[in-house]
Amino acid sequence: MEKRIFDYENYKSFISQWIAQNSRGALTRLSEATGVHKTTLSQILRGDKHFTLEQTVKVSKFIQLREVETEYLLILVELGRAGSVELSDILRKQIKERQKANRSLTSRVTRSKELSSEERSIYYSNWIYTAVKSLTAIEQFGQAREMAKHLGIDIRYVHRVLEFLLKTGLCVEKNGRLHPGTQMTHLEADSPLVARHHGNWRIKAMERHPVLAPEEELSYTAPMTLSKSDIARVRTLIADLVQKTDEIVGPSPSEKLFCLNIDWFEVK
Repeated sequence: MEKRIFDYENYKSFISQWIAQNSRGALTRLSEATGVHKTTLSQILRGDKHFTLEQTVKVSKFIQLREVETEYLLILVELGRAGSVELSDILRKQIKERQKANRSLTSRVTRSKELSSEERSIYYSNWIYTAVKSLTAIEQFGQAREMAKHLGIDIRYVHRVLEFLLKTGLCVEKNGRLHPGTQMTHLEADSPLVARHHGNWRIKAMERHPVLAPEEELSYTAPMTLSKSDIARVRTLIADLVQKTDEIVGPSPSEKLFCLNIDWFEVK
């Protein structure tokens, strides 16, 4: 299983592992990208020398780290260069905080709209609210009539849902057509509404199971046994999937409404 930068507290181990996983010539290409001679690179990765912070930024750009990962790498380098126990302790605390933040899905998914407690209770009371909001991003579903037909629900209910979405700014109306007002909302892991939100969409997934289209849709259930040490590794892998999915979906043109539980199905 591939390890990620937040699994490391030693930047040399991370970069050495990256070089080992990226075929022959990776050290040469890294040398060319950073302007650091291959011999010096080897001395840094295997000895007591360290990258400067400026060189670290070039390394990050070459490896194509995200901004939050670059910041973490810089802290690791600062730790390697630290000349006192006091400074090392401060940096190690920062490392632990960054690792903890990275494990939180809330910090890994874009947040944009803060709803009041009452608005959240309504929005997450039924899957239809999130489904209707999502459908407004698809060109052919700019009107309530098309949404009601696609979802198989009474148009009067769709109108009530849309009234709420427009009132809260989750949707907007432009030139007689409905559009998403914000990119997404997100519930914290400790929210009392989380269980209801997950339950609503899992019920919807079970309704879809008998007619899943194998070319596009997927349902996966796998009770399993594994070591205690691998439990966190699997959770990290799933968190990576959520993050990478979010990165794909963000810029992707809105054409169909799907749901990931992990059941991957078209909503209709």
